[in-house]
Amino acid sequence: MTTTDPLDSHYLQLEDGINVSETGDYATLVTPNGNSSQPVHRWFHFKEAFSHRLLSRVIKDEELAVRGDGFQVFDPFAGSATTAVSLAQIAQEGTITSARFFGTECNPFLHILGSGKVAALSKPPSNFEEFAKTVASAAAHERLSPSAGIALSTFHKESYFPQANVERLLKLRSACDRLSEAADETTQLLAATCLATSVEPASRLRRDGRTLRFSPSKVPLDPTAVFMGTAQRIKEDLPKEPVRIHANISLADIRDNSSDNQLTDIDLALFSPPYPNNIDYTEVYKLELWALGLVDSNDAFTSQRRRTLRSHGSLKWDDEYAYKLQPFGVEIDKTLDPILKAIPRSDRYTQYRRQLVMGYVDDMLRVVSKVHGALRPGGVMACVVGNSLHGNPGEQVLIAADLLIAHMAMLVGMDVTRIEVARRPKRRITQSDYLRESIVFARKRIS
Repeated sequence: MTTTDPLDSHYLQLEDGINVSETGDYATLVTPNGNSSQPVHRWFHFKEAFSHRLLSRVIKDEELAVRGDGFQVFDPFAGSATTAVSLAQIAQEGTITSARFFGTECNPFLHILGSGKVAALSKPPSNFEEFAKTVASAAAHERLSPSAGIALSTFHKESYFPQANVERLLKLRSACDRLSEAADETTQLLAATCLATSVEPASRLRRDGRTLRFSPSKVPLDPTAVFMGTAQRIKEDLPKEPVRIHANISLADIRDNSSDNQLTDIDLALFSPPYPNNIDYTEVYKLELWALGLVDSNDAFTSQRRRTLRSHGSLKWDDEYAYKLQPFGVEIDKTLDPILKAIPRSDRYTQYRRQLVMGYVDDMLRVVSKVHGALRPGGVMACVVGNSLHGNPGEQVLIAADLLIAHMAMLVGMDVTRIEVARRPKRRITQSDYLRESIVFARKRIS
């Protein structure tokens, strides 16, 4: 490829020596294609997930042998537990006889969702449907205290949420809390999952992937009916026998020094971090956080937002970057300098975009370092990430996250085996070949 654009020329240099392939085989695997009809995956629509078929495809293509002492998989951004559930289902089929999954997730709602799924597979409750019916019946007669409520203003706008639905949600939550005291942990997690699935359908809001949008024509549904519908799907999907998988998802930030320091001997790290696309996913899933009582004040919500990757400019971040203290800090600065120079200086977002680029690289360097430390020699990292275009036509800057992550993987001691270009989004008009969604494959060096 030849180019006259200085930033594309820089990316071309970064790409030099890396095998970049575009077979088209992964196009349907980097999105949640087919998940809505698959057992367990279908319990909650998580738009940011990848396909349930991606794990098995990566295992096959990377020729990962299942060792006698078990196959170990790590996902530092566990999300809705797509990786964990996919591994459990492979074990359920008998392809893998011994499977272990380790994950981290810093969003408490997603932690509940993912933990409930893996618990349901490894420790399926025998009477969950009956418990759900008891909750629904109790909620119909629940008496709420005058202080009960959800502080988030979104729940108090009649145009967004019929107040009768908000009251039903609160009664369901109150009944879940009261009755869960006598239930096992798996049942508690599944009840919270049913409650979470009831929140957005009870409103005239619609999650479009980037934010919550008001949809006046949307008909709000009865939360109790949605709650019981999810309980029915859970009943249908619960395995008759426990799946032989050890799975643990920690409520933690993978960037923290205390997070999973003892994790070793991992065969595969398969994950998809937030893309540097200005989307604050804590904001996107705020309804569930507030409705489940996981945050109860604006300060608590802001604190949770600050636990996210620096992939968006909706918060003002400190200009502190740990990579500058690393031996290869100067090399990273040289890598970032052409990107920072390409950021338009004529609008009010210049500083935010600079912080996004530097902060994202700083955060992802920590992530990649943790993954490298967790992998066994020869173990594989497969990172699904999308490159992002920022700015208005004529003054745009493209952040090639796949090349930046590949560069960081090499710095920490991995060999980048290839970048597989999965698809090229058509939403934005650009002449650059680097607007793409890819999977960065790397292996930990054996010696």
